[in-house]
Amino acid sequence: MDVLSQKEINLVDYWNVLKRRRWVVFTAVVVLVITVTLGSFLIPPSYQAICTLQIEREQPNVLTFQQVQPVGYDYMSYNDFYQTQYRLLASHNVARKAMLKLDLRNDPVVNRLVNRVRHKGPFTRLAEIVRHSPLDEIPEDPDKPYIQFVLSGLDINPLKNTHLVEISFVSVDPELSSRIANAVANSYMEFNQSARYDTSAQASEFIGTQTTELKKQVSDLEAKLNQYGKENEIIGLDDKENITNQKLGQLNQDVLEAQVESSRKEARYRGLLTTPPGSIKEVTQSNLIQQLRQKTAELEREYTQKSKQFKPDWPDMVRLQAEWDSARKTMAEESQKIFDDTLKTAKMEYEEASAHEKTVRGALEGQKSEAIKQKQYGVEYSNLKAAVDSKREILNKLMQRETETGSLSQLKNAGTGNVWVVDAAEIPDRIFRPNKKMNILLSLFVGLALGVGMAFFLEYLDNSIKSTSDVEKYVQLPTLGTIPMVVSSALAGESAGGRRLRREPVSPAVDLVTLRDPASPASEAYKTLRTSLLLSTADAPPKIIVVTSSEPQEGKTVTTLNTAISLTQSGKKVLLVDGDMRRPRLHKALGSGNGHGLSSYLSGNAELDPIIQETEIPNLFLVSSGPVPPNPSELLASEHFDFLLAALKSSARFDHVLIDSPPLLSVADPVIMASKAGATILVVQCGRTSRPAVIRGRQKLTQAKANILGVVLNDVDVRHGEYYSYHYGYRYRAYRYESGPDRSEATGPAPPPAV
Repeated sequence: MDVLSQKEINLVDYWNVLKRRRWVVFTAVVVLVITVTLGSFLIPPSYQAICTLQIEREQPNVLTFQQVQPVGYDYMSYNDFYQTQYRLLASHNVARKAMLKLDLRNDPVVNRLVNRVRHKGPFTRLAEIVRHSPLDEIPEDPDKPYIQFVLSGLDINPLKNTHLVEISFVSVDPELSSRIANAVANSYMEFNQSARYDTSAQASEFIGTQTTELKKQVSDLEAKLNQYGKENEIIGLDDKENITNQKLGQLNQDVLEAQVESSRKEARYRGLLTTPPGSIKEVTQSNLIQQLRQKTAELEREYTQKSKQFKPDWPDMVRLQAEWDSARKTMAEESQKIFDDTLKTAKMEYEEASAHEKTVRGALEGQKSEAIKQKQYGVEYSNLKAAVDSKREILNKLMQRETETGSLSQLKNAGTGNVWVVDAAEIPDRIFRPNKKMNILLSLFVGLALGVGMAFFLEYLDNSIKSTSDVEKYVQLPTLGTIPMVVSSALAGESAGGRRLRREPVSPAVDLVTLRDPASPASEAYKTLRTSLLLSTADAPPKIIVVTSSEPQEGKTVTTLNTAISLTQSGKKVLLVDGDMRRPRLHKALGSGNGHGLSSYLSGNAELDPIIQETEIPNLFLVSSGPVPPNPSELLASEHFDFLLAALKSSARFDHVLIDSPPLLSVADPVIMASKAGATILVVQCGRTSRPAVIRGRQKLTQAKANILGVVLNDVDVRHGEYYSYHYGYRYRAYRYESGPDRSEATGPAPPPAV
């Protein structure tokens, strides 16, 4: 499938979702539009007054030195400065100054508006009582409501690419809006000027105090530095540090040499401990050992030669043997003596080398301690000297700054500043809000977006099977047929254009719709299903078919019955077997008896032919469920059921056998039937059966190695989605169906069908 086709399919899916959930979208739009419209006409009109200020970062340069509040020239400083000013314009401090300047506490218009806001409902008062204890309650600032009133209507709007900012105020009184906007601008200018020059005066006083304290600190630090140098005899740190480092290097080299020598001696000693005495160099190179070894070899050679002529007990042989043994013993004793002397010497040398290593290492550690000590003295001395230099440098700068800030603080009364009023706020003559047309138009779009979002959210929550594409995607089985919902019988007299579809309770008309109304869309759907069954296999159509569903009330019994009738209408002889021995219903729909049936045969209480009933519908026969047994699953798993299937399969009396079974997820009966029958149909109720339920049902059939022909999608609303044009070449017309029990769980008897 190419990309264009995939996009078209996705768009169609989205459109189908909106069509299914159109009432959700419509309700959201209508509710929001009505609410916004009523609010727009009920809210009293408000007026906006605007005062424009120009704010510069620098004020006129009266003095050449830098001010206490420096001005940055990079972008970040520029942005931070103006963002700070905008926050100050909307601060509580500026709002309080404006409130006091206008005496809003005594303004009747403001008091009326504040009292309206101050009024608290019972729920608000209850929440405050729960949150705050009366014992811990702090008295409220009497100016707070008026400050909040000023801030609630205030808006700061910087004009892009300029140094101008608009201060706007919105209220129901146009004159009040103008007064408060101008008052906030003047209060900010006063606050800004006071902040700049008052800061300079405070800085001058603070710097004077710090200068006095810093002079004393510098004097104390210099005295401490001199005293520390005398106590630790610090004159020149560099020479002493070089000598210490040279000693450390020599001792470190000595330690390495001693460590190597000790390791060599230890290796020699450890090697002797694991070496045989006769293998060491001192033994093999000993003259005595060499003589003894030569003598032993000669005696061995002589003994070997004479052993060829004389027996071992011959006197000469006995003598030679004794001399040979004596020579070997002497050689072993001498070898052990030499080895013991060598081992003793090696151990002594190893102990002496180890002791020397410890001595040199101790000298190195002592020198390290001395070096660390000298280093600490030097660091402390350097720190003291650096502190003195730093404090002296700060002192010089503070003394210079003290002189500058003293002059700067005198400029407050000169009238210089960095903020000017460009346009004062005038009394507005046009309503600012509500903008009724804009509100209604915006509510329309917002309601539409909200409704669409809710529609897709509800669709996301709905995990039922809603179309054949869902069957292919999630169940991964072919769709044999789609059965539409029936037309409401209450609208039988209406015109074709006014007919609606809805799910009807089970009634004889619904059970036998293919018989009662052969030209209806449902009848045509069952004929299509019949064709799919006949063409479902390559060789020949399946003879024994089990019809089941995942859950109760999905319409499997109605599907079984109408499929059988549709087959009979094509000239086939069909046998219906009611395999639901727990809640049977086929005999009620066909008006037949249920005295003997499937359970009677399986339990051995009846033969096959007597339980086959001929119905009033031509070519349609019935094997009812029979009396309700206590063990339906065991009966179906018995050999009797296998014999029944074999007999029906080999019988030429019937062209097709349809077995109505219980739901898959309720009992094990349908799994047993499907595993033994030739084919199985899975009925799914459109828009009701959940995907997990259908998937679990298919998995149970697959595990039982059942031959699943496909899925019958039942109760399809043909007005929506891919079924919108599903008319089978016919127009919808009204149906007069009688009310009855539920489709799959009918309990009362049904009247015999009219043939």
